[in-house]
Parts: sequence; structure tokens; C-alpha cells
Amino acid sequence: MIIATHLLESMISAPMPTRAEISDVCNAVRERADAVMLSGETTTGLCPLECVDVMKNIAKSTEPSVKRRLNELIRLKEPKAMMLRSAAVLAQELGNSGIVVFTRSGFLAYTLAALRADGVPIYVFTDEEALFRQLMLPWGVEPFLMPFSVDPEETIANALAYLKRREWCAAGSWLVVITNALAQGKVIDAIQLRHVE
Repeated sequence: MIIATHLLESMISAPMPTRAEISDVCNAVRERADAVMLSGETTTGLCPLECVDVMKNIAKSTEPSVKRRLNELIRLKEPKAMMLRSAAVLAQELGNSGIVVFTRSGFLAYTLAALRADGVPIYVFTDEEALFRQLMLPWGVEPFLMPFSVDPEETIANALAYLKRREWCAAGSWLVVITNALAQGKVIDAIQLRHVE
């Protein structure tokens, strides 16, 4: 869900927002919207950079105060989606963890984002550029564009090395990896627990 209804409209002509506008942005963040969006404030407004700074500051100060359990309103019907809920619970209980997924369709990323796992970043790797751009909006998702190897283990190792190198995760932390495994000619969905070396 994207909230984009004149959130800081008074800043089209003024350098500061009203208290009601600040409250609206806070409520959107508390309700865990995927994104809050500026439009007229940054296209025709007199203070476009200030609008972005205000929006960023409101979101950064509000997000840490929002503590909730997983979104239980979502009815997950497919076993694969239920597996994602288990991965989210595991990552939350580990603490200081994240979920790593590899996708070409976006299903895994969108389902995990909808679950709203508190304090659990969703690291999504794809080799599809259009999907990479789309994945910049869902809640909690950090997308990465990376070619996939024929060997799934090499793809996982490359992803974990990238996250460590770019300081998205620290050595010694644990990550929950959603992947496929090949067993007797069949593809099996799997949850793996990986220790970052």
C-alpha cells in the first residue's frame, strides 16, 4: 500500500508542514504502509528538498516506535507461503537476523513483505532488472540485482559475500535463506539457516 494523498501539501508554498500533516505521515508509518509518497510537494513546490528531509525525518523517528507481531490477518493457503511465515518467525526469534530470498517472479518478496516481520530485513536477490526496480517499494525489502549461477550453492555464497562486503550483515550473524533444493530429480522448497563467516 502506497500513501500518496498530499501528505505535506502545505509545503508546496511554505518551508514547514502543519502538525496535522506530520500526524498523517506518522499514522501512515505506524500502519506500516509500504511507502509514503510526495508528488506536488516536490514537482511544483517551493521547497522540494526540505519536503524530502521532513518526510525522511518523520519516518526515521516513527519507525523505531512501531513494535508489532507478524501480520496475522493474511490467510496463507499455499504450503510455500506458510513456509515463508515460518522463516519470518525464525528470523525474528534469532534477533539481529534477516531473510535472504532468490526470485524471478517476486512472489517470495511480496509475501514476506506483507507479513511485516518486525526488525527483519528481507534481502531479495534477482537477475531480472524490471523486477529489481519494482522491489524497491515493498515494506522491509532490500533488493539486489545479481546474476544467478547454475549451481545454487554458488549463488547463495555470492549473495552472502555481497551482503557482508557491503555491510548489510555482520560476520557471526545468522541469516534465514529461502531456496530450492534438487532431490531425486524433484525441486523441493527449503529453509536454510546460514552463519555469516
